[in-house]
Amino acid sequence: MAACLAALLLAASADPTIAWTPGRVVLGETSRLTLRVRVPGAGADSPPPRLRALEGVLRDPERAAPDEWTATLELPAGGPPLHAIVSAVVEAPGEPARVAFAAIPLRGRALVPVETEPGAGVTVELAGETLGPLRADRRGRLEVALEVPPGVTTARVRASGPGGRTERRVALPGSPSGRIALEAVPDGPGRLRLEIFVAGGARPGEVVLEADGARVSAPRPVPGHADRLTAMAEGPPGRVRVRAWLRGAELLRDEVAVRIAAVPAPGREGGAAAGVLGAPAGAPRPTWLEAAAPTPLPAPTTALAAGYRSQPGRTGGAEVALALSWSLGRGGGLVLGVSGLLFAHGAGVPAGESSLEAGLAPEGLLLLEIPGATLLAAAGPTVELACAFTTASADECAAALGVSARLALAWQLPGRSWLTAEGGLREILAGGGRARQAGLAGGLGAALGVRWPWP
Repeated sequence: MAACLAALLLAASADPTIAWTPGRVVLGETSRLTLRVRVPGAGADSPPPRLRALEGVLRDPERAAPDEWTATLELPAGGPPLHAIVSAVVEAPGEPARVAFAAIPLRGRALVPVETEPGAGVTVELAGETLGPLRADRRGRLEVALEVPPGVTTARVRASGPGGRTERRVALPGSPSGRIALEAVPDGPGRLRLEIFVAGGARPGEVVLEADGARVSAPRPVPGHADRLTAMAEGPPGRVRVRAWLRGAELLRDEVAVRIAAVPAPGREGGAAAGVLGAPAGAPRPTWLEAAAPTPLPAPTTALAAGYRSQPGRTGGAEVALALSWSLGRGGGLVLGVSGLLFAHGAGVPAGESSLEAGLAPEGLLLLEIPGATLLAAAGPTVELACAFTTASADECAAALGVSARLALAWQLPGRSWLTAEGGLREILAGGGRARQAGLAGGLGAALGVRWPWP
């Protein structure tokens, strides 16, 4: 037991550590801070760690001791309170890469107005700190300047005067939540190890991973680290981009670019022992569910589809649709979409009659991530303009209102696009004129298209 504990402590001591000065950082007051990165076991010829910061401008590290480097982080001149996440990657030849993270709390300034009795004493409690007592002016007014840590949304204000004591909570300016950082390091031929850090911690199901040109596994916790998760990415050799974000905080995503090493050819060193995508011999092959892990559809997205729609009592025709979708903050769950469509009938009834339709279809999309694909179900109203063209009489156009519903499956293609196969039903509820009779009877359709992120 003692030997196991010693081994665990030794392994933990080998991890890099990140410290910083000053310890209290206030945006607008602290212009820079000094990072100190210690790498246990580093020698005189060891390369410096690779540093990255999500906030500010990070200078190149300089050696301060055989196993320690320092670097300067220039901070923004202001802004809301947040965590500046710094990562350090140590890659020594012949050794697994080591990754360390640090979440540096950057306090933001806020003015809290207080109205109470003239001359009353005022104290403000914030995140375990007490400011005051302060004195209200002769009109009973006071502005309290606070240094708000990230994640703190309220402060407690107490006032004491001749009329007695009062206490209330005041809301503070919001700070962004969902700060996440990602590092990707080589883990053998055809594989990357993904190291994920979430300020404040997160459950694996709250983290979304996607990669261009690679397949990613579901994240899993790192034992002993509530704010760390890890995952694997596998794919062909070449440069890939990997992204990570928390559901509901897509705008705070982190992205890295890294190169996947080639799998040695059979007969070369390591080639005969190579398994699936460079896995060592004897390693279990991934199951179908692992190989076809859910691939989240990013939001916002653009979709272009073309297909065929049949109409009751007449021949069908071609349909082209362009759709834009915006996330409502559920991480690929509920999405608001708007699509435009153009539909051209063939010969209609009576003979020699045809029609052309164009319309706009606001719709709500429900996205469900399934192994290997994303299922989209959409429904909404349609507003359409139809024109009937005949050889026997004058052309005629009319507007109509209807409803539409469609179901689609999207499969990820190489890169950041998705192939979509969909079918739908459109039914007109109200419209006028022979144009409605010629072209707006509703019907069933099927289409193929491509969906890609924007902007």
